[in-house]
Amino acid sequence: MRYPVTLPGFEGQEIVVEPPGFFSGPKLLVNGRPAPKGRGRGELIIRRNDGKDMACAFRHNFLDVPSLMVDGKPLDLVEPLKWYEWVWNGWPVFLVIIGGAFGAVIGLLAVTFNLRLFRSVRRPALKYIFSAMTGIGASLFYLGAATLFRTLIR
Repeated sequence: MRYPVTLPGFEGQEIVVEPPGFFSGPKLLVNGRPAPKGRGRGELIIRRNDGKDMACAFRHNFLDVPSLMVDGKPLDLVEPLKWYEWVWNGWPVFLVIIGGAFGAVIGLLAVTFNLRLFRSVRRPALKYIFSAMTGIGASLFYLGAATLFRTLIR
């Protein structure tokens, strides 16, 4: 999913942010091309219509869509999740309590998937139904894998 960015001085330019993947960081695309790197660590440069360069950097949010810092000012790409949405999407991480490291990996994958799902589905009821199904599916996968592993080592 791509998130469009609207900034004054960039009329006619398409600026979008691609959220991070499992193995890659977020990307800032200007007219379909990656923004060039700046001088500082993690800094990207975008050029306004009048030729002035602006420094940008990502401010990472844990497992969620990052914010974009443009000339030192934060720009939220999406509305932040409310506390109850974090609880609803994050409950699979409690697999760590019963499953240790294996449960934590499955729980974090389910939470990450839930957050992506929550951002992509438009209908509120479907968001909650699909994320509940993901959490339950992750729990059942954990229980099945743990049971299979126990049976194999005996």
